[in-house]
Amino acid sequence: DQRITRIHAFWIRYSHDPSVHQISLERHCDDSTYTINICLRATQDCAGSDLVFDSPSKPRCDNSSDSLSIGTVETLSNSFAAQSNVNFEGSEATSLLLAYPDVPLRYAHAAGRGIVHRGELEHHVEPLIRGGRDNLIIWVTCHEAK
Repeated sequence: DQRITRIHAFWIRYSHDPSVHQISLERHCDDSTYTINICLRATQDCAGSDLVFDSPSKPRCDNSSDSLSIGTVETLSNSFAAQSNVNFEGSEATSLLLAYPDVPLRYAHAAGRGIVHRGELEHHVEPLIRGGRDNLIIWVTCHEAK
């Protein structure tokens, strides 16, 4: 049985504005058990800056867990796509991961929608091509209840 022991939230803006200058994010794992990533705003011309899970069947960080879990805050019809351009509903994520365990999964953000994933999954954000977006990131850390 797990208990939430820490919640850390922050906001990130992807923009070509020189005062912000966050256009991508290098490959990393989050300092969390679970990450909630919600797109609060995206310009109409926003392109690029997809979230990519590099090898979703193989967690890279030791945040403790033997099970893979990718879920969504909402059902995200055709928002996830494997490199082979296979699109699927959020509920079909597990089946696709089992069929293509080493194929990177790509998630395109849209305002008002979000994704929940394990912090141990290695991921990155591709470069922003045009426009901009703001995301709320919430890291949730859990430990075994004593």
